[in-house]
Amino acid sequence: MKKTLLFLVLLLTFVAIMTLPYWIGIEVERYFTKGNQNLFNSVNLQLLDNSYQRGWFTSKAQSTVEVPNNFEITKSAKISSDNYRFIFEHEIEHGFQPITSTLIHTSLRTHSESETIQQIANSNNGLLLDILTAVQTNGDSVSTLKMPTINIRDQNAHLQWQGLQGHVSIQRNLTQIETEIYSPQIQLETTEGQIVIQNIFLTATMQPSEMQGKGILNLGKIRLAGQQELPIQIEGIKLVGENQIVADYLAYQGQIELQQIQVGATKYGPSDSHFEFQHWHLPTLNQLKNTWIAIRRQNLAPEMEAKIVQMRLTPYGLKLLSQSPELAMTHFKFNMPEGELHGTLHARMEPFEEVFSLLFNPQQVLFKALNVHLELSVPQIWLDNQDKDLLAKTSSHIEPSLKQYLQAWVDKGILILDDNQSNLYHSQMHLKNGILHINGQAVPLAILLNK
Repeated sequence: MKKTLLFLVLLLTFVAIMTLPYWIGIEVERYFTKGNQNLFNSVNLQLLDNSYQRGWFTSKAQSTVEVPNNFEITKSAKISSDNYRFIFEHEIEHGFQPITSTLIHTSLRTHSESETIQQIANSNNGLLLDILTAVQTNGDSVSTLKMPTINIRDQNAHLQWQGLQGHVSIQRNLTQIETEIYSPQIQLETTEGQIVIQNIFLTATMQPSEMQGKGILNLGKIRLAGQQELPIQIEGIKLVGENQIVADYLAYQGQIELQQIQVGATKYGPSDSHFEFQHWHLPTLNQLKNTWIAIRRQNLAPEMEAKIVQMRLTPYGLKLLSQSPELAMTHFKFNMPEGELHGTLHARMEPFEEVFSLLFNPQQVLFKALNVHLELSVPQIWLDNQDKDLLAKTSSHIEPSLKQYLQAWVDKGILILDDNQSNLYHSQMHLKNGILHINGQAVPLAILLNK
C-alpha cells in the first residue's frame, strides 16, 4: 500500500513537472502578445501581424511592424512606411518557473524593398539585430542587445558602423524602462568631408505611463574634416536630460559638457552649460507636432507648404505662448586660451489678454509680453585678437562672426569693462514691457540688431 501511494505521489509529481512548461507557455503567450503591442505602440511602430505557435517546451512567434511615414526628414530624404517593414522572429523556451526564467531569442530582419536596408541585411546574412530576453515570474524582463557591424557604400557616401551592444530592463506593464547601449564607432564619409564618432554610451530611465524620464549620452570623441575647413576634434562630450510632466505642463532640464574642442592647432575648453524649459503646455505641443506631420504628409510644393504651415500652426503657437512658457540657460562657461566666456539667460512670456490687438498686431503684443534677462562676460583680449576667431576658422560662410558682433557691442557701449575685473567686458540686459535696459540705461532695441 505504501509503495502504491509513493508511486502515485511520484507519478503526480512527474506529471506536474512535465505539464508545468505547457501551462507556463499559455501564460507566456498572453504576456508576450500584450507586451509586444504595448512596446510597439510606445515607440510609434505599427504592429501589422502577430502569429504564435505554442509548443510544450518551446514556442515560436513572428511579428511584422511598419515604420510610420512621419519619419520623413526632408522632401528628398523620406522614410516611406510602404517600404520600411521589419520582421521580429521569436524562439521561446518556456522554462520551469520560478527555477529558470522564460527565455525569448529574437532576431530582427528586414521585410523592405529599400535598397539601403537590403544592403545592411545582405552584409549580415539578413540579421539586423539579435535580442535575448529573460522573463521573470513577476513579468519583469531583461533583454541583451547585439547589432552586427554595418557597412554601406554608394556613389556619394560610405557608412561604417561598428555595431552596438547593450541591455534593456522592463518592469511589468511598462511602468519603467532602463536602457544601456554602447557602440565603439560610427564613421561617415561623403563628398563634403568626414565625421567620426567614437565610444558612444547611452543610459536612460523612462516611465512611459507618466511621460517622465532621464537620459545620459556620453561621446568619447567627434572628429570633423571638410575639404575647405580646418579639422575639428571634440572630446569628452556629455549630454544629460531629464523631463517631468506636472498638470499637463512639460518641464525639462539639460546639461552639456565638453572637455576640449580643438580647431586646427588651437584648443578650447572645457565648456559647461545648464539649460531648462519650464511650463510648456504639453497638449498644445502635441497639437503642433501632429498638425505639422499631417501637413508634411500632403507632399505640397515648398511655397504652398510654408503658407499652410504658417496659417495652421500660428493659432497653436499663440496658444502655447499664452501659457507663459519659460526657458533659461542658468549656467554657461566656455574656456579659451584668452580667458573664460560665461553668462546666463532667462526668458519668459508674461500673460497677455489683448485679443483684439493680437489679431492685428501680434508681434507688438508678444514683444511687450516678453521678459528677458541676459548677463554676459567676455575676455577683453579675445575681442582684441582678431586672428583667433573660432567661427571664422570653422566656416568661411558665417559673416559677420560672433566676435565681430561682440566687438560692435563694445563700440556701442553694450559691453563695458567690468568694475571688479578690468580684463573682462561685462553686460547686463533686461527686456520687459517692451523696454530694453542695458547696464541700467534704457536704450532702443535696434542697437542690438544693427552692427
